Amino acid sequence: MWPADRDNVFSVIFELRIPRRFCIVVQMILKSSASMRSVLLNILSSRQKSDSGPVFIVGSPLSRGPKQRSAGVPTEMVGVPTTKEMVGICREVCERQGLDLTKFDRATSHASAADNYQAAFEFIENNAGHAAKAIHEVVRTAVRSAYKGTEDDDRRAEADHENWELPVGTVALAKILVDPTKDARTVITTNYDPLLKIAIQRVGGRVQTRIMGLDGTLPTTGEAMSGAVQIIYLHGYWTGITYHSVIQLEQKRNYLEAGLFDMLRDRTLVAIAYGGWHDSFTRALARLSPHLRQDTNIVWSFYGSDEDSVSDEHSELLDSVSDLSFRTHFRMYGGVDCHSFLPEIVDAMKSAS
Repeated sequence: MWPADRDNVFSVIFELRIPRRFCIVVQMILKSSASMRSVLLNILSSRQKSDSGPVFIVGSPLSRGPKQRSAGVPTEMVGVPTTKEMVGICREVCERQGLDLTKFDRATSHASAADNYQAAFEFIENNAGHAAKAIHEVVRTAVRSAYKGTEDDDRRAEADHENWELPVGTVALAKILVDPTKDARTVITTNYDPLLKIAIQRVGGRVQTRIMGLDGTLPTTGEAMSGAVQIIYLHGYWTGITYHSVIQLEQKRNYLEAGLFDMLRDRTLVAIAYGGWHDSFTRALARLSPHLRQDTNIVWSFYGSDEDSVSDEHSELLDSVSDLSFRTHFRMYGGVDCHSFLPEIVDAMKSAS
C-alpha cells in the first residue's frame, strides 16, 4: 500500500559507485503509478515540434498479459511465454536434440528467471549440433503460441492480424502510438516478437521496423516513414536472427550509443514493462551519461511498489544508471503494471479529447 502522506513518495538509497577515492550516496525518489500517469499524460500532450514526442523502451512483460481488462478478476493470459516458460521450451528443444538434460537442469538452476533464460540459450548455443537452428526453433515455438490461425508460413501468419491473441497492454500502447493528436511515434524494444507491430496495424496504424544487428545503426528522423510508428528491435526479430546470450547482449554497440544520444537530445525516454537487464540498451544508456544534458528527461517505471524489493530485484540496473540520476532529470515510479496502466492512459486520453 502507498502511504497517505508525502504525496505517495518512497525513497530508494543506493551507492553511486565512482572509481578510486569517492563514494557518493544518491537519494532516488520512487513515486506512485498515479504520479507517473499524470506525468505521461503531460508529456503526450506537449507538442513543441514533430520529433519531440517520447521514446518508449519496452520489454518482455508487454508481450505477456491478460487478454481483457477486469477489475480484480483473473482473466486469460495471452501472448508470448514468460522467461520462466521459455526455459521450459528450451528444455524441450534440448530433449529433441538428444542433449544431456541433467546438465541443462544444472545450468539453469539459478534463483533468477532472467539468469536461467540466458543460461538456457547459452547451453543450446554451446551444445547443440545446429545451435542457430535450435534457437530459432525455440523462438518460433514461443512466438507462434500467440497465433491461433492456420498459416504455416511465418510471414503469412504475421500478416494474419486478426488471429493473434494480444495482451491488453500491448493493444493500449498501440492506440497511444497511433493517436494522431500525440507525437509518440518511436518504440525501442528488447522483444523479438511481432505483437506490438500487429497491434498497431490492427488499430489502423502504419509501422516502420528496424531490426538491429549486433552493432546496427538506429534510424534517424530523415529515414522515418511519415506518420508511421518506428519499432526498433534491439535483440533481433523472430523470423530471423535473435540474440539471447550474455556475450551477445553485453556486446558494446557504438552505433546504438550514437543513435540513442541523438534521439534523446530533445525527447523524453519512457521505460515501461522493461526489467533493465544488463543488456545493450542499459549499457549504452549508462555510457552516455557523462554526455547527456542535465535537462534530459527520463521516466522509469517498475512493476514493484515496495522500495526494498525494487532495490534488491533491480540492483544491477540501479547501479548502472546511478550516474544518470546524478546528471539528468531521472524519475522513477513504482507499482506500474503495463496491462492496467496503459489502458488507463488510453481512457484518460479519450476523456480529454
